[in-house]
Amino acid sequence: MGPLDSQIYFLIKNGATVRINLVWHADPPPPPDVDSECTHLHVNDGGTWTRPSDGKVFSSDDVRTKVRVEDSGGHALVHPANDDPSQYFYLNNESRDWYYTPLAKDVHVIVQREYKSSSGVWNFAEDNSRWHYNCYNSGYNGAGCGISVNGNVAGKPIGVKAGSQIAVTIDVGNIGTLNLPNQLNGHEFWFDSDGGQTGGLQSINVRLPTIGTGRTYQTTVVLNAPNSVGHYHFSGSPEYRGLFYPGVQNCGYDIDVYQPFNVSLLSASTQLTPSRENPSAANYSTNLNITPSSPSVYVPTYSTFYKIPAGGSSQPLLANPGGIYPSGAWSGSYGIVPGSVNAGDQFCAKIDATAYTAGWIGPNGPYDVAETNGQTASSDPPPHCDKVINEPYAHFEGNDVAAGGGFGDSCKPDQNGNIYTYNESNGSVATGGYGGSGTQFGAEAMNIISGLGSANLRSSSPVGVSGLTFANNNPNIGGSQPARTNGGYLGSYSNLCVPDYWSDKPSNLATPSGVNVATAGAGATQQYYKPAGGTLTLNGGTIGNGVNQVIFVDGNVNIVSGGVGGIKYSTAARGSVKDIPSFFLIVKNGNIHIDPNVTQLDGAYIAEPDDTNATTLAKTGIINSCYIGTISATNNVYPNCKNQLVVNGAFVANKVLLTRSYGSLRYSQNGENNLGAYVAHTCGHAGYDVPLAGPTSASDCAAEIFNYSPELFMAQPSFDARFGVSTEKFDAITSLSPVL
Repeated sequence: MGPLDSQIYFLIKNGATVRINLVWHADPPPPPDVDSECTHLHVNDGGTWTRPSDGKVFSSDDVRTKVRVEDSGGHALVHPANDDPSQYFYLNNESRDWYYTPLAKDVHVIVQREYKSSSGVWNFAEDNSRWHYNCYNSGYNGAGCGISVNGNVAGKPIGVKAGSQIAVTIDVGNIGTLNLPNQLNGHEFWFDSDGGQTGGLQSINVRLPTIGTGRTYQTTVVLNAPNSVGHYHFSGSPEYRGLFYPGVQNCGYDIDVYQPFNVSLLSASTQLTPSRENPSAANYSTNLNITPSSPSVYVPTYSTFYKIPAGGSSQPLLANPGGIYPSGAWSGSYGIVPGSVNAGDQFCAKIDATAYTAGWIGPNGPYDVAETNGQTASSDPPPHCDKVINEPYAHFEGNDVAAGGGFGDSCKPDQNGNIYTYNESNGSVATGGYGGSGTQFGAEAMNIISGLGSANLRSSSPVGVSGLTFANNNPNIGGSQPARTNGGYLGSYSNLCVPDYWSDKPSNLATPSGVNVATAGAGATQQYYKPAGGTLTLNGGTIGNGVNQVIFVDGNVNIVSGGVGGIKYSTAARGSVKDIPSFFLIVKNGNIHIDPNVTQLDGAYIAEPDDTNATTLAKTGIINSCYIGTISATNNVYPNCKNQLVVNGAFVANKVLLTRSYGSLRYSQNGENNLGAYVAHTCGHAGYDVPLAGPTSASDCAAEIFNYSPELFMAQPSFDARFGVSTEKFDAITSLSPVL
């Protein structure tokens, strides 16, 4: 140890002062060893001296070490061996022992180094330093001490809050026969954690008064608690108890340090897999986000996983009462029998913190929780549910599907023309093994084709899912199922212009007083309407044999059932081609709305937009397969559009919205059709996937079925001015696949 103001103090049991003056040009000698009763003194010279002036080594007659025993007044005390109060030894690295009788008053033991000057005078060494011991009578050997800490964590007597200021009470008691003198000063304390790691040495210097026999002195100091959770031992020792070394714990007190925690977020999650449309499992989890993340905290929670059937009440499935977080997250997978669910069924996970969302966590494990706030919380949003949905699909038999075209010979194709429906794998793609939306022939679009297969029903090349899907970018064709992108992107490389049917309207057509498709007589009839309110209601009916009817409407058309389910051709026997009926509805500047109760439409339905500007172009020329007016929470497509719609003919429009909710992909079958040969199978549950009144099975479970009927092109044309009077006949009719 180095000198401190030329003196260094060490404390021993009975109190002794040893002072050593040394020359710092040499290695400092070790401190004298004084026994606890001050009866024995051992001194080691400890090194080679150097002369302060020239650095040469002293000879043995040039240096000496002097040991002197004095009282507190500086008077020499007689050594028990002889009358000379001073003892000397002269050799380097020499050790000597001195013995004396301890007195009932203060004594000082002084060790000095001296060197002989050139004139032969003995001098104290330069730059001397001193060890000073106090030796007191053994009657002082009856003192005790105590330490206590005032905990500041409610309900935890030895608990303190991390980083907080804590009051440490120190008691010094004299149970000996003599007063403890006031020279006893300087108490040191430190924190020591369980693993022996120092929690932060803190020195406390307290001046004690003289303490009489049987008396106790108490003082309080304020310290900062450690910042980390843990067990700590708070200990120290007063100097009068003897020579004090770190690690000698004469007085001690254990404390537990607590740190705050907060439950900042409760989370729950449910995910139907592999899809929301046809799930085989529901994956669920609940968890808490606790800060800080360590140590772990037990938070009483209640987690539940349950099902809410569509239109029904909650049905508990699983529950978990509480956990240790963050490692105690609750999760699992609940199996679902495919096809056993209905659209609108919900599977939900929910978690509630039932006791507290903040508090203090201690070192005794996740259950060592204190000062909680007593507040409860719930998941955000509570609960988290995943809902089973339906994905209805459409079939196009005997025809093609195209998007992105326009009306008129010089039309400008719409580069945003898309086809969006639903389909999925349902078998071997090599044999056309897929379910859901598909066309028997080809599919073409200026932009994306998503969820629509082509080459439907084929068993040889080209086959579905994209055998006849035309695309300008090969990576957009096919791929693994469910294939949500199956081609398209033809851009400007295709021209899908269709005739401008409205331009074929005769200019001299009169507007009749009423409209009814069932009252049209045999032969060609053409009617024109521009409804005063902007919308014409067209009642369904049966079109008789030999009737070739065209209705032109400037505005909107609402097609209603008319008591027969829609607009249908007569099923009576036909004796010749001229008996084949035809029906064309041609709408300009408006939309065609089909009532939910309409289940069959025969003929061609054409909606041309108002191309005055971009706004009118976007809002008109639309055919909606199930129109229910303004959409709301209580008036929406799913419950109101469960009737299947069969179109024996074609839709041609600026935009076609297929909005029927009949059936779903989970009931689709590879190769199903309504052409008469396919066996009926279930299309869903009554009231959920199909109308409540049923039927629940059909040979084709598509929501919309388009059959490109031969009647559409075999019947005599009745409106095309390019043919003149409708008396011409076709010489031949040929159908090639694909026809685009």
